[in-house]
Amino acid sequence: MQESDRPKVSYDKFCKLLGYNFQRLVLLKRAMTHASFSSNRLENNQRLEFLGDRVLGLSISKMLYETYPLEPEGDLAVRLSTLVSAKTLAAVAEEIKVPELLELSSQETKRKGFRNKNILADSMEAVLGAVFLDSDFATAYKVIDKFWRVRVEQSRMPMKDFKTKLQEITQKRDGTHPIYKLVKKEGPPHAPTFTLSASVCGITEIAA
Repeated sequence: MQESDRPKVSYDKFCKLLGYNFQRLVLLKRAMTHASFSSNRLENNQRLEFLGDRVLGLSISKMLYETYPLEPEGDLAVRLSTLVSAKTLAAVAEEIKVPELLELSSQETKRKGFRNKNILADSMEAVLGAVFLDSDFATAYKVIDKFWRVRVEQSRMPMKDFKTKLQEITQKRDGTHPIYKLVKKEGPPHAPTFTLSASVCGITEIAA
């Protein structure tokens, strides 16, 4: 794909989607500059990515702390890891048209780097770092809240956490371990659904 074939969004529209107008547009431009486009770390988004990662982590931690007041640290940590994952960051980046604003090398463009989950995630973190530098933590928190609040409230504990809890219960009761078997796999390759059975002391339960 040629650069000219890629959809482009204006900075004004991007800021409207983001919900923040930059005082120093140079920060946003730097956040949208991938290392393949400029190897100069003072001109690309790598340092902003580092900063944005910390701003996002603290913001989501605060939301989780307030949203789930009775949950222990371990459960909050599991939720946090999902909410700040590359998958979630890339999804938000897609919402605000980051792929259309990214500056990539011609080679990275041909490889469709603007659809690469990790590149989008890093760029999204860079945007948040840029917002923080252009304003303050409270403002950056509002931007994050806009896109993550619903995700925080609807977040679910990963299946592996429930498996861990079941194992802890059975081991404490009689020293046994659950036996898991894959019953079936359904859905498209990029988003499959697994149905598993768990057997404990001869009792079997099936769950998707």
